Amino acid sequence: MFEQHLSAIKDVHIFPVISLIIFMIFFLVMGVWVFRIKSDYVKEMEQLPLNGNQDYSKQGTNDYEL
Repeated sequence: MFEQHLSAIKDVHIFPVISLIIFMIFFLVMGVWVFRIKSDYVKEMEQLPLNGNQDYSKQGTNDYEL
């Protein structure tokens, strides 16, 4: 069924190539970002859930209270 619809599209063979290029560019950009990130930023982000000095209850209303 899908083969009939896809065969009717002109130059359909280019779509897998375009998706592979987008996939590779995304992961190359993410790889560059990961290797260039500063260690101070990583340490701050990994400690963020453990910090007890933040009071999140004052930032907004809690609609889920019973």
